[in-house]
Amino acid sequence: MSISATKADCRVSRQPAWSWLPSNLATIIGCYIKVQQGREPIDVDFCSIAIDGGLENDILQQRLHIVLKQREQLQHMEIGLRAQEQLHKRGQQIHELERKIEEKERELNAIRLDNEDAWAKEDLLREQSKELQSYRRKSRRRNPPPVSEALDQAGCKSRDVHEW
Repeated sequence: MSISATKADCRVSRQPAWSWLPSNLATIIGCYIKVQQGREPIDVDFCSIAIDGGLENDILQQRLHIVLKQREQLQHMEIGLRAQEQLHKRGQQIHELERKIEEKERELNAIRLDNEDAWAKEDLLREQSKELQSYRRKSRRRNPPPVSEALDQAGCKSRDVHEW
């Protein structure tokens, strides 16, 4: 069954649009109904519903009160569930960030190890180069190069020596 009325009708008469219905048909459970205006429904709050009928009225008010309490409880549960969902999402984001940090730390550690290896190799090459230079110096002292090589290294020509 559809109740058609305009917003203006409800405001002017100050009675609900369904007041013309017999009391046995006016059983409404909930805090709002939809009033049809043209093709688009409009939500209108009716928080106080006056229905004639004495005992029937008390039962309906009790039901309405129970439904309102249930609605409020469900709203609180919804808020709690949304908060839990947000916490869960944030926990997942934190876990993902921690995983990325651990991955970056492993990469950084690998780079450090590579650098240490490279530095150790450079140090070893320096030591070997120093040892080689020292060996060459010692071997030159024991076995001096021929005079012509010594003169060439000194920048002199062998014929200059003969003239001297």
